[in-house]
Amino acid sequence: RDAQESRGLGDVYKRQPLKRGSITPNTGGNVGAVTVVRRQSNAPVKPPMSVAESDTSNHSVNSLQASMKNYDYDDVAMPLTLSFTHMYLNLKTTGETVLSDVCVSIKPFHVTAIMGPSGAGKTSLLSLLRGQAHYATVSGEITVNGHQVGSLELFRRRTAYVPQEDIVNDELSIEENILYSALLFNRRGYLHAAEVMPMVLRAEKLLDISHIRTSVVGNAARRGISGGQKKRVSIGMELMKEAELFFLDEPTSGLDSASSMLVV
Repeated sequence: RDAQESRGLGDVYKRQPLKRGSITPNTGGNVGAVTVVRRQSNAPVKPPMSVAESDTSNHSVNSLQASMKNYDYDDVAMPLTLSFTHMYLNLKTTGETVLSDVCVSIKPFHVTAIMGPSGAGKTSLLSLLRGQAHYATVSGEITVNGHQVGSLELFRRRTAYVPQEDIVNDELSIEENILYSALLFNRRGYLHAAEVMPMVLRAEKLLDISHIRTSVVGNAARRGISGGQKKRVSIGMELMKEAELFFLDEPTSGLDSASSMLVV
């Protein structure tokens, strides 16, 4: 929680220049300790770690674990209660009405599911709710905590969105994807990998992907992680925004029942 505590983790997770590399477990054998390793063809072989260096490494690992134990997300100062009344969505190009007289209520600390067959307009409704339906004319009444607003686009810094298509980089590992997302989007002002690592490790544990965090995501040409695991990586990347409101577009489509349960 405290930035000063997090800055002490630099001995465990050392930031390297953004070059092709991999994240491998620390030689101490602890799950929480990771080190960035760059591929160098002529890199000298390091001598075995001495007893004094081993004690220092163990102390750093214990510091990281203690930081993870005490780390938690900030309390939501003002939960969002959203209400959409008599919403209409008409395409600008054809004038076709996609959504007609739709009413939605979203309460804080709840999961609100939008269900329907393919082509029913679920993605269009999510675009409307997020204030991103720029391709259509939207009308209706939107209120946030009882106050009428024109669009939720004004609150985009407090929202996160996981699209249908996975947004991961297939050349990076799971942890690298989430780490770079944390460095780019965290709201705490953290600029170094050591500061955001507790956030990354917490998300990996929450999404049950800690045991495969060093695996490369992969693609059709290069075998990698499964579809359900890739979806959880996409969710983990958006968790780094610490948003009050999450929109997920078909997060369980194409997944088996066990993977769907883990996502939910």
